[in-house]
Parts: sequence; structure tokens; C-alpha cells
Amino acid sequence: MAAQRRKIQSDACSILLIVLLVSVLVQQYAFDALFSQYSVEFVCFLGLSLVHILNKRRQKKISEKLDKEEDEI
Repeated sequence: MAAQRRKIQSDACSILLIVLLVSVLVQQYAFDALFSQYSVEFVCFLGLSLVHILNKRRQKKISEKLDKEEDEI
């Protein structure tokens, strides 16, 4: 159950990252907008990317720890 929830949250996070990136690119290149007009989306994209990376690293460490414990048993 928890693994399924994490998968759904990861997928939602990935979709949100893609939407934010597309929004920034469209505003920057298609609309030739000033940075101040899309800075919020850009900051959200960077912040969410950092959170996503940190969560992946944390999950990897937990998985490695569990594998190590299983090997010891």
C-alpha cells in the first residue's frame, strides 16, 4: 500500500515538473516574456526538482539498508 502511494506521488511529481518546465519554456520562447513574469514557475520547478532528487536518494538508501539487512539474515 505504501509503495503504491509513493509511486503515485512520484508520478504526480514528475507530471508537475514537466508542466512547470513546459510553462517556463513557453513563456520564455513563445511569449518572449520577462523573467519576472515566469520566475515563480521557475523557482517552483527548481524547488520541486530538488525535493524529487532528495526523495529518490532517500529511497535508494532505505532500499540498500533493507537489502543489506536481508543479506545478514
